Amino acid sequence: MQFSSAQVVLSIITVALTMLMMVGIVVFILIRNYRLRIEQEKGRAQMIQSIQESERETIFRNLHDDVGPHLSAVKLKIESLSKSTDPVRFQNEIELAQQSVEQSLLVVKSIIRNLRPVDLLKDGINKALDQLKDFVETNSKIKVELFIEGFSIPPNEEIMLQLFRAILEMMNNSMQHSQAKKITVILSKTKEEIHLQYQDDGIGFDTNKISSGMGLKNIKHRFQLINGTFHFISSPGNGVIYKSVILLQE
Repeated sequence: MQFSSAQVVLSIITVALTMLMMVGIVVFILIRNYRLRIEQEKGRAQMIQSIQESERETIFRNLHDDVGPHLSAVKLKIESLSKSTDPVRFQNEIELAQQSVEQSLLVVKSIIRNLRPVDLLKDGINKALDQLKDFVETNSKIKVELFIEGFSIPPNEEIMLQLFRAILEMMNNSMQHSQAKKITVILSKTKEEIHLQYQDDGIGFDTNKISSGMGLKNIKHRFQLINGTFHFISSPGNGVIYKSVILLQE
């Protein structure tokens, strides 16, 4: 079968155009994926920056709103004691000053614990949460129950760190705001997912009025960094429930 030169040229042009189109599609896909990756990294960087700014704001607020007034109260109590001749009043002022000092120490201890590095690869999430449980029970009247399973093979350090920090912030919220008597943490891991449910029996809050305060935005960002969901249920007088599902990538 004979092909004319025109047919040969047309065939070559067709093949060339087809190859050019395929190369164009591949280049388009590569550029799109690159842009998506850049956007994801940019979003991740923004979330990390938001977390860091929130942590600094929390430290400032705790020092300014909690430690500062308590230390000022102690100063006033001491000045009042120097002028007091009533032994009953003297004893009352001493007890009030002691309460202010204890409250200030609790806030400072919480700040130090938040800043303390955690070696989760060495200690594991179980030990880290046990230590956090001891801290809460020692420094408050809250009883903590932990139910942890499936972490004999731990996830990567980034997931464990963000998970631990999120639970730490939840417990800080309970200690500082909830007036709770009991905290229950249920944490389980399968091959594909990590499930977390955190609950306290405190005074709760109106979710319509408090949707991003109390460190909630910070907690949400931590879970987003590790491919996790986050939502909460609360109402005045009914405590709070935090839930998260973290998808583990193979």
